[in-house]
Amino acid sequence: MGFTMPANSVTYTYSVVGIDPTTGAQKFNVLGTSCLPDAECMSYPIIIAGDSYAYFAYEWSEFPTEYLYPFIRHLMVLRIDSSGNYENIHVWDYTSDDIDLLDLGVSMITNADQGILLTWSAGAGGMAVTAGSSVSLVSAPQVPGGDQVVPVLQAQDGSFIGTTCRYCAPGYGDMVAFDATGNVRWIVPNETPQIATADGGVTGKSGITYDQYGNATGQMFWKLLSMPAYSWIRQWYSPTGGMTDAINLAIMQWATSYTATAGGNPSSQGTAVGVTVSPGGQPVFGLPNRGPGCQLPAGGGTKVPLSGAALTQFHAEGSALMLGNYLTSPSCSTFFTGTPLGANYLDPVSLAVIEQVPYDAVQSNISMYDAGMSDGKIPLDASVKKNSPVCGDFVAWHNKYGTHRVKGITSAESQISVLPPASGPATDIYINTAPSGLALLTQGTILHEALHNLTGLYDFMLGDWRTLYGYQPPYDLKTFVGIEPIPGVDPSPGSTHDITIQLVTQGCAGAN
Repeated sequence: MGFTMPANSVTYTYSVVGIDPTTGAQKFNVLGTSCLPDAECMSYPIIIAGDSYAYFAYEWSEFPTEYLYPFIRHLMVLRIDSSGNYENIHVWDYTSDDIDLLDLGVSMITNADQGILLTWSAGAGGMAVTAGSSVSLVSAPQVPGGDQVVPVLQAQDGSFIGTTCRYCAPGYGDMVAFDATGNVRWIVPNETPQIATADGGVTGKSGITYDQYGNATGQMFWKLLSMPAYSWIRQWYSPTGGMTDAINLAIMQWATSYTATAGGNPSSQGTAVGVTVSPGGQPVFGLPNRGPGCQLPAGGGTKVPLSGAALTQFHAEGSALMLGNYLTSPSCSTFFTGTPLGANYLDPVSLAVIEQVPYDAVQSNISMYDAGMSDGKIPLDASVKKNSPVCGDFVAWHNKYGTHRVKGITSAESQISVLPPASGPATDIYINTAPSGLALLTQGTILHEALHNLTGLYDFMLGDWRTLYGYQPPYDLKTFVGIEPIPGVDPSPGSTHDITIQLVTQGCAGAN
């Protein structure tokens, strides 16, 4: 979508224009409130929020007595869906005698998938939260000097992280964490928020990482002129001598959020894109359209059964696992009984392997939520996965910013929960049928995915998630198989193949 403000000799009128991205044709034109040319109107950048609505904030002035003071400024927000249906929401009024007050200083951010939060600087400053077409005025965050706090990120727990310097260069304002009621949690001087992380913390443009309390915990990079960009595929890039170079920095896990990065997504262009993590540890974006061949239909997608050579390979590996008696070997028995709660799963795991139902991950466009890849304990995780097709975790996908290839190779993902009204054990496994994916389809992979089916566990679960969302031991598969020496700290960030290696090493699967 875009917006324009056409004018004629009588009025200025704000319009939000919807454009069909496939044809370039106009879909709709929504008009805001008309203003007289000398009546001081102002508009603010449009955003697409996590509820899929466009939000356009603007203000217009009203003179109760013609051209005499005081006059009233009305803060309004247009809320528009992709078909052009809209509501013109009245947010706040400000009475002023000052003709020079042209800008209320409005900034908006999505509030998860529920609406938006906006702050403004006029008067004593203010803040409001929307839900649908309703508005709740709340106290703005109070900081030393009385500056406006401009929201930039939303943390995993629903709180916000902003800056006190709307147009300054990085490092000149303060970084402020606050909640939706305006309560300030902490302040870090001379810092600008950039990425909200899955541990509840944030990374600043300085490269310093902070925990959920605002305490510095480390440094992501040194000796760079500016913070490098973190791409959709979790690769860092830095401008060098007029070129852009990939640089080798640690993988960072985004917070489960609709604004985990400044600007709403890794391209930072104002659209709030939800991000979470798959059971296998890959980032999941709430984008239903991944290009030709991988689109989530409006009415729900389908599961495509595995077939051909891929199905033959799947059955061959599964048969080798079972006929090789690996799961009943003394070494595997000792391993299972020596891990947390492992003895409870020693006998059922064989049945879980036998009952697996394989599907083609590249061809299946059912949502990850409907595929049972969310346990439902984290509301935003479920929300994002309802808008993400299974195939999106396995294929290169395309949008107006180019082609995005998945970093690393995901050989398979599995169902970890069964949605009501269905019942019984989780059985589905989605196999990457690309040649690079099938090269990693081994006995160990099949056993690894069967453990997902059987236990309902993710590969890795952050320590904060465990307490915040009520997870119980053994928490995740890395703990289950005994390779997580420090609870809640991933021993190999960005990789889950270490689980498969451990299963093979302990004699529970063949080394093929």
